[in-house]
Amino acid sequence: MGSFLEELGKKLSQTGQEALEKTKHFTEVSKLNAKLLDEEEQLERLYANLGRTYYQINKDNPEAVFQDIFRAIEGSLVNIKNQQKVINELKGLKTCELCHKEVDEDATYCSHCGQQLTSDEVNGVYRVCIQCGTVSTGEEAECLTCQTPF
Repeated sequence: MGSFLEELGKKLSQTGQEALEKTKHFTEVSKLNAKLLDEEEQLERLYANLGRTYYQINKDNPEAVFQDIFRAIEGSLVNIKNQQKVINELKGLKTCELCHKEVDEDATYCSHCGQQLTSDEVNGVYRVCIQCGTVSTGEEAECLTCQTPF
């Protein structure tokens, strides 16, 4: 019986050692996967920065192969600006064109940089395209982005 218990103890010890090795292996793989994910995310940020820098440098004269992308970027920038205007109007704010800080919509001068504020904000009804979400501040008959009729 003692031999049986010794053999059982050895098997349990061996099984425990194998489980410990598998746990160490799993932990190491998990750490490496986390490092890999971090590196891939860093690479995506670098690609995005490269693209942003290239756009900034070449936005006035894009190569033919990039013209559609540049137009799409410009459309997105206009949409962002228009949507921010709508948000600011709802919040009772406007944005200083010099320092880009938000100030009260009744302010004549920016409280952050002192710039005289223009009153060229578009007031009135804003329309949002049901197809693409573009905000329209004018009297267009159709969306400037996707040409869906308003």
